[in-house]
Amino acid sequence: EPVVLDLDRLANRWSAQGAGQVERTPYLLRLRLPEPDGIALAVFPDGRALVTGTEEPAVARRIYASFLGDS
Repeated sequence: EPVVLDLDRLANRWSAQGAGQVERTPYLLRLRLPEPDGIALAVFPDGRALVTGTEEPAVARRIYASFLGDS
């Protein structure tokens, strides 16, 4: 089934949790994590995400699940 994320709500949640540096654009939501250094998560309204700063698929999946698992 199609997924539609409320990026504004998600941005507010991440900011309130102090998850990292949150940046909202008209097209995506980006979270730059303080730890581990250099990792960022870009999320699109349809649930797609890009995890940058790691080459390990398991790390990327864990970050996605941690920040989007209950969205």
